[in-house]
Amino acid sequence: MISQAKHKRVHVTTGSRKEQLKAVLQEMSDYFDSMKADGMAGSVEKDTFILVLDELLENARTHGNNEDPLKMIDIIIEFEAEYVNVTVKDEGEGVDPDCLPDPLSPECRLKRGGRGLYIINHMAELMYNGKGGVTACVT
Repeated sequence: MISQAKHKRVHVTTGSRKEQLKAVLQEMSDYFDSMKADGMAGSVEKDTFILVLDELLENARTHGNNEDPLKMIDIIIEFEAEYVNVTVKDEGEGVDPDCLPDPLSPECRLKRGGRGLYIINHMAELMYNGKGGVTACVT
């Protein structure tokens, strides 16, 4: 499942089922520990890394792949000395961040969901990579 081109780069391709994403989160949690032990990821906290990855995966599963268990999700995680880049690509059409509703507006505040990218954006720098892809730089 995991291929490592370099010691600090991990590429995972997985299906969109919740149990598959849970397994990826566990594997990346363990990998994060080994990278930190090797002096990578600077002051990035494990909880922040896992929350960002979890939200990106859930967005890919729910919004990008429309909860279709047959659609795939590509994940690339790059551990650098001071930060971690997390790129998630799904099979969706992508999102225009300027068209997303404000999750703090009165009509959205009590809505279930719709806060994933808002949360991520407060924990990492988000970069949209066109059709179905987003990268979060966690520092």
